[in-house]
Amino acid sequence: MLELVTTNDLAPEEVASIKVRTGENTIAPGPLRIKFATSALEAKFCVPFQMASIILRRKAGLAEFTDDFVTSREVQDMQRRVEVVVAPEISALGKDKVVFEVMVHAHDGRALEARSPERYRGGPRNPMDWNALCSKFRDASSRELDSFGQENFLTDAPGLDELPAARALVDTVVRDSR
Repeated sequence: MLELVTTNDLAPEEVASIKVRTGENTIAPGPLRIKFATSALEAKFCVPFQMASIILRRKAGLAEFTDDFVTSREVQDMQRRVEVVVAPEISALGKDKVVFEVMVHAHDGRALEARSPERYRGGPRNPMDWNALCSKFRDASSRELDSFGQENFLTDAPGLDELPAARALVDTVVRDSR
């Protein structure tokens, strides 16, 4: 979805409907079994929420998994436009493959499609690049670390295995944020 949104500069108001095809290992009875999220907890297990979040904010990060955002009119409306179905040919790839095919139909008649890699992003067979990893760290640490602490950690992260003790890691994170 993120590829479709960014490549086509797709605005939320342009989206008429979304169809997501995936394997049964991913949606019910798989982990993403919630069909329509009404809370932050449900959103973590809900493909329609994740699609809505990416369309509305171009991400589905920590800040999006809040009750306020999930229950907002915009998110609730966008989730209603998402249909998620099991695709037998994707299921046939095996339980170790997490594949999504996303089709977006725009109000102007455009039909946009994208397919994820067979190996999920961030997994051992499809690791994130450094920039994506840094972005994820900034998102995940934003409630606990200011930007100085985040950047200090990221500057020193490649040498973490050489630090003599955990205290050195703490000092790295807080050295300029006091």
